[in-house]
Amino acid sequence: MSNEIKAVPQVQSVADPAPLGLAGFALTTFVLSTVNAGLIPKPAEPVVLGLAFGYGGLAQFCAGMWEFQRNNTFGATAFTSYGAFWIALVLLVTFNVARYASAVTAIASTRKS
Repeated sequence: MSNEIKAVPQVQSVADPAPLGLAGFALTTFVLSTVNAGLIPKPAEPVVLGLAFGYGGLAQFCAGMWEFQRNNTFGATAFTSYGAFWIALVLLVTFNVARYASAVTAIASTRKS
């Protein structure tokens, strides 16, 4: 019997989350860009908000957490940050739209004078 310590290979318990994170980023950014470019009418904006929260936000945030579990610091930081950004954007737009409209109107009126 030997007193050698053998390294046990670490088994990945989570599949690669990068495709989920990249797909969430790409699709959400693409759909928002089509609305901003005028290819999709502005009234379709709620569709973008739902996509941004669910796929761009929540799915990317989860992908970031799974990247942490896989010890991939870059993927974890990128996906978690973008996921948090999309969630924050949706919350900001959803709960502060009325304030934006009045603030933009006030700023525009002061610049015209």
